[in-house]
This record gives sequence, C-alpha cells and structure tokens, in this order.
Amino acid sequence: PLQRLRDKLLKMADLDFQDEGGYLARLQRGETSQIRDVAKLQRAFISLKNGTEAFSRFVPETVVRNIVQGDQRATKLNVSRRYVTIMFSKIHDASRLSELLPQPKDFLHVLKRYFSVMTRVVEIYDGVVGEIMTEPPGLLVFWNTPLTVQDHEAKACAAALAQQHAMRMLNEEFAQDGLPQLGIHIGIHTGFVRSGNLGCEKKMKFGCLGDPMNLASRLSGLCKMYGVGVLVSAATHSPLPEPFLSRKLDLVKVKGRLEPTEIYEVIGCEQGRAPSCRGSHGDLESGVPEEEKADLEEAPPAVAAGGSDIKVQLTSTTDAVAMALALSHSEAERAGAVRTRSSGQRPSWQLFQGRLPAERASGGCPSAGAWPLVSSSSCACPSVTLAQRTYAARYEAALDAFQRGCFG
Repeated sequence: PLQRLRDKLLKMADLDFQDEGGYLARLQRGETSQIRDVAKLQRAFISLKNGTEAFSRFVPETVVRNIVQGDQRATKLNVSRRYVTIMFSKIHDASRLSELLPQPKDFLHVLKRYFSVMTRVVEIYDGVVGEIMTEPPGLLVFWNTPLTVQDHEAKACAAALAQQHAMRMLNEEFAQDGLPQLGIHIGIHTGFVRSGNLGCEKKMKFGCLGDPMNLASRLSGLCKMYGVGVLVSAATHSPLPEPFLSRKLDLVKVKGRLEPTEIYEVIGCEQGRAPSCRGSHGDLESGVPEEEKADLEEAPPAVAAGGSDIKVQLTSTTDAVAMALALSHSEAERAGAVRTRSSGQRPSWQLFQGRLPAERASGGCPSAGAWPLVSSSSCACPSVTLAQRTYAARYEAALDAFQRGCFG
C-alpha cells in the first residue's frame, strides 16, 4: 500500500489524477488499509489530492504544478518581461442571456457548456486560461507565459478559428434543447508584458500587466463594429504562416493608446496545415523581434503544456474541435450533468475513441449514443475557398486605394 501511495504522490506532483485500476476511487469510498497508520496516510493523501485538484480549477494548472513541485517563484510576488500573445474571447450580447434564460438552471447549463468546450480548445493549442470573465462572460488566455511556447501567434489564431467552429457546433446542440444561440468575439494581440504573480503577500494571482492587455481587449470589442469573429493586431498577424487566410481591415486608434494599430480579420486556415497542437515548445526568443531579444528575462523551467491527460498530436481545427467536445462531454457525464436525448446521430467523441489514452477511452468517454453532440460529417471545419482568397485580396486592394486616395 505504501509503494502504491508513493507512486500516486509522484504522479500528483505533475497533476496527473488518472485512476488506473480504481485505486483512488476505493480510497474515496473509505476502503483503506487495516493498518491504522497506513489508513491515516491514505486519508490524508485523498484530502491532499482533492484539494490540489480543486485548486487547479481556480488557478492555471501550470502555476499549480510549479507550486506542488516546489518552485519558490511560484509562491512569491514576482514578474518577468515576456513576449506573449493575449486573447480575449467574449460572448457578445451577453446581457440578452439573462432575459432569454430566466431559469438559473438553463443559464448555468449554457455557460458551463461554453466554458468547458472553449477552455478545452485553447488548452489543446497550448494556451493558458488566465481568467474566466463574468461580465461579459468570456476567457482571458495567454500564450508563451508562464511556459515558453513556439509559434504562439499561430497557435492563438488557430485556437480562435477552432473556437468559432466549436461555437457553431454548440449552437446546434443548444437548438436541439430549445436554448438561445450564442456568438463570440475574439481579439488577439502580441507584445511585451510584465507577467507573474501580482497582488500582495496575503492575496495574489497569476496575470499580465501592460498595454498589450488593453489592446487585445479593445480588439474583441471592435469585432461587432466590423462584423467579424476574429480580429488580430499587426504584431500577431505578421508572423502567421501561409496556411492562414486573413485580410487587412483598417488602421484604428483604440481608447487608451496613442499609436494607431493595423487590424486584420483571420478568416480561416487550410485544413491539415494548421500549427501542430500540444507539446510544441521552443526557445524563449521564439517570435520576438530581433532588436528586443536582449531584454527578455528567463521564465521558470517549462514542462509539457496543458493537462497531462491528453497526449495526442492534432493537426487541424477539425481534430481540435472534436477532441474538445469529446472531453468536455466526458467531464459533464462524470459530473452527472448530461442531458440525454434520443437520436441516431453518431457522437463526435466517437471520432477520437481510438486515439484517446486507454483509461480515457474505456472509463472517461460516454457510452455510445448517450448524448450525441454532432455528427461526424458536421464536425469538419470548412476549408478556405478560392472565393474567400479572391475576396480578401480585392478587399485589401480597395482598402489600400482608399487610404492612398487612388480611385482611378
């Protein structure tokens, strides 16, 4: 029993709470050793495990992992200069939700599904959820802090496209339940911030300070004005690889910022050519302007990004959306919050049943047909078309002519 307890403690240091063989479940039920001292250790371990697991729901997992593993910086006030990509993803017209959903149960169900799926999407693309916002409801997500992430601009844009597609899938689910449709506005900016533990000795939180935070938030607000779903700054747009299709929208001056900013709409990405998800970490200087590299400060040692329960390489937004829907539904079923319905559709999580870790495929995923989310055919993200490329090129040409005053 002590050897098994030791192994579980070592895994918990990496926030690995997988329960192979049902050992933890038996301890939770009170099936402890007959030896009194060993039983005390087992009960203490369960309390520690439950507390750590709950703590990781309120604080980014990377921060919790560093605390558990004894990183001194993780428990003290500190900031470092980091070149990060910041995303604000918000539900637009969120004030309508409380009117359309007067029942608290329905209101909570819609927000829970939204946050569950979108959190999974950004984590699949190595993002760290820094905050779950409530007014308006949304997510604040960081890339390249506290861990070093390669190609963080591209991963943030791919995550934004996956979120928009996942939202369409969720709206299909909501429609079947007679619930209102949601839309999201996403703003992304890349720049230098002060990142770390902020606050005082008694209360602190992980976060970022700096002008890039303001700009990213303003971009998400501009989405409604321009009628688009994803807006990025020039700093985020310039390093994007060829598979991404975007168009320059305008040169804007946002509130609280003196310098004007070029903004771009991210339209799509060629399927199969999106940046790979999970565990793709590079050096600290990845994507940093050459003249700024000397000013960077080293970050704490990085470990594999995201939850330790997923070790699958995904190469398209289609894969990422299906995986996020599958895992979020698996969590809902284990929590007893699943809405059942009769349907002949194939659940989207089945697309990944053979690719999930064995313990997930056997015990974590729902039983076949229990709650169909989307069909396998509808889960495919639309690919970039020639018409979209032509339209984007003509729009940018017209915008350039307008800005230069050339109308001939």
